[in-house]
Parts: sequence; structure tokens; C-alpha cells
Amino acid sequence: MNGGDLAQRLQAVVVKKIGKPGTLHALEQLTGGANRSTIAFEAELDGRRCPMIVQLGVEMPDLVAGITPEVRPADQAHLMIAAAAAGAPAPPVRAILDPADGLGEGYITDPATIASRRRVHKWRANAVRFSLRSIASNRPNCRSSSARMRQLISRHFSG
Repeated sequence: MNGGDLAQRLQAVVVKKIGKPGTLHALEQLTGGANRSTIAFEAELDGRRCPMIVQLGVEMPDLVAGITPEVRPADQAHLMIAAAAAGAPAPPVRAILDPADGLGEGYITDPATIASRRRVHKWRANAVRFSLRSIASNRPNCRSSSARMRQLISRHFSG
């Protein structure tokens, strides 16, 4: 599929699943890895340009099919939706692509922002604090999670 076909099909998806007029601007290939392609773009919706990301699965023969777990792009999108619903930081999923869309497997999200990165760091920090509290509460000889952490670090680096 050439760039023009991609833009036409992507615009049709935006109009059908996200909103009108759906005019695309600033398409930019961000990555093209072994199993997916990431493209940034702006979609015109109700008179404003909205930045978005499309993740497209790359069709390739799976040499380890049945040996390693595979998470298809649609499954990844559903996992992000579930994670966000549970309070974990995840970009909002705008659309999940269907075979009829002519783009292959994939999904459209909002791009990560500085604010969402801050939420990610806060979420991770809270997860670490929770883990440290759990460690400390399971060891009666440790008075605080920081004492338990110092003990773990000294044990790890001394041996």
C-alpha cells in the first residue's frame, strides 16, 4: 500500500469511527518495527486539529507461532481500554480497525502527552510505595519500608 492509499483509507476510518470531516494533516511515520508500524497524524474534527497515533500490525510469517504468546493489535487496544478503566495510565483508544477498513490490524489512540507521562510516573511511584509497604509489613523486624529497602539493596550489592 502506498502513502496515498494509506491516507485515503485512514481518513475513511477517521470519518466512520471518530468524526467528520476527518481531513488528515501531517502524516509522519514514527517507527516501522518488525511487527508494527506507528504513524502520527492530525485529524480535523469539528473545526480543530486533533493529534492522533495509528498503530498498524505488520503482516509477516510467524516463525514461532504456537511457541510464544501473540498479542494482536486489537487485543492490545482492548488491554489499554481495560487498563484505563482500572485507573492505570493508558492513552485513550479512539478506534479499533476492522478488516473492512483495508489497513490491516491496528488501532488509533491519542498520543501520549507530558501530562499522561506524569500520571505514569505517579502511578509507578505509587506501585513502588505499595510494594515497599507490602515488603515491610511482611517482615516484622523492619520498622519501615525504607529500612526494608535498604536491607534488600545492601544484601543485593554485597553478595
